[in-house]
Amino acid sequence: LVGQDTAYWGYPGNPGLFRALRDPRLSAIKVMMPLSWLVNPNGSFNRSKVDQFLSLAQAYGKKLILSVVPIAPNYRSMGNFPPSSLPDSWFFQGVPYTMYTLPEESIYPTIVPVLWDPRFLYRYTDLIKALGNAFNSHPALEQVQVGVGNWGETFFDLRLHRGGDQTSIVQEWRRLGFTEDVWVEYCRTVFEVYRRAFPSKPLSLQLTDLGYRLLDALDDQNNFVRLRALTDRVVEAAVVNNLDLLQYDGLWDIVQYGTDEVMYDVLEANRHRFTIGFEMQAATG
Repeated sequence: LVGQDTAYWGYPGNPGLFRALRDPRLSAIKVMMPLSWLVNPNGSFNRSKVDQFLSLAQAYGKKLILSVVPIAPNYRSMGNFPPSSLPDSWFFQGVPYTMYTLPEESIYPTIVPVLWDPRFLYRYTDLIKALGNAFNSHPALEQVQVGVGNWGETFFDLRLHRGGDQTSIVQEWRRLGFTEDVWVEYCRTVFEVYRRAFPSKPLSLQLTDLGYRLLDALDDQNNFVRLRALTDRVVEAAVVNNLDLLQYDGLWDIVQYGTDEVMYDVLEANRHRFTIGFEMQAATG
């Protein structure tokens, strides 16, 4: 069993983390780290948080699964922590971003960098290379989750997972350069950089639907077809770059027709090419 802990929302000594560390059923803990944890104020690489969690895992006889989070949304239930995973120095260096607030979730906005913009991608890929140089050979690092977007998963805007009219959100992202081809190329670049940075470690990818209303089809049913085709292209890029594990978080909710079904179909079609995993909630302690 692997214990996932959302330690990055709080602090390294939070009670949930230590419950997981003490649980004899768990072989590893997964820690999600925002980019701002990994970059010093002057823009240089900061390895201290990763070292801290690796040492902590080793002290309890566990391994670490590292997940770098390009977008960390703010939730009231997580304590309303500071509103950005984007390093301050990257703001000052002109990395483009947008922001939104979900009033029912948080008093703080969520900052979303334009992931495919070269000003973000250049800095992000340099950061992953630095992580690989520092930790690829570390014996306590069991696995690395490829960080793509929101929570590291393959989407970037929570508003596209909510109901209501999303026309203005879709228009905003199209103005910021989103197309299906741009998204696939961004994913391919990130996969390639992670594989080169961590040649000795298993790499995992957590699939989440991008937000099917982003896709330019005539109606919802055709959008589901387009979503499947787009997800297949992302998965093929993962195959080319020798990623090892595909996961999906569909066990959090009752499966309903639509995006969940698309993702399950993708996993079923690829179970001979990857180890398949699911994110689920379980009590520890």
